Amino acid sequence: MLTSARAEIPAGEFETIDDWRQEVVGSARLDVTGRRLWPHRAFRIDSPLSPTEVVDRIGRATSPFRWWRRSPATRPFDGTVTPGAFSLQSTTASWRTWRWARPRLQGRIVPSGSGSRIAGTYALQTAVAVVLSLCCIWGTAFAGLVLASAGFDIAASITTGRSPLSLDDVLLTVAGIAVALLLLGVVWVRVVRPFGDQAHRVVRALAAVVGEG
Repeated sequence: MLTSARAEIPAGEFETIDDWRQEVVGSARLDVTGRRLWPHRAFRIDSPLSPTEVVDRIGRATSPFRWWRRSPATRPFDGTVTPGAFSLQSTTASWRTWRWARPRLQGRIVPSGSGSRIAGTYALQTAVAVVLSLCCIWGTAFAGLVLASAGFDIAASITTGRSPLSLDDVLLTVAGIAVALLLLGVVWVRVVRPFGDQAHRVVRALAAVVGEG
């Protein structure tokens, strides 16, 4: 279910949301919220199982993470699971970048009145998020500077009476804007869109592990 209205936020991550999904997966209830154009989701899973049972189920679905070899696809996650928390990566989601840079599924497991609650986030690695932000800022600033420079040339031509832009100026302006748009397009195709396509599926896989049977 998608909505643009305000709603109860699972992990307190967003004041305004435009991607809100609710689903019952087996015996678990899943809530996912986030911003559609930013690679970050907050989630909450309510389960009738005790925290100990939830930890055991997630642990059995998780392989130890190994830098030097690929994790087996027989388990949906790799990472670490402790009695009250977990940090996982999906072994089945296709991610168009280095394996170490895959988005991370992190959360805590706490008791609730009817069983247990798993609350956390599915987000980019911190280093990847920083690089992504810098690329977006640089691309936007570069395009703005190119347009501002062209605008100043046109404004100056009004007082000097010369031709506002030469052919070289036009080509440079077009090339600068094209480079900025290309950079933003690469970020969208390689990071933002794959994340949006896979985020709910990855979180749902965790809910399926908790709600199985």
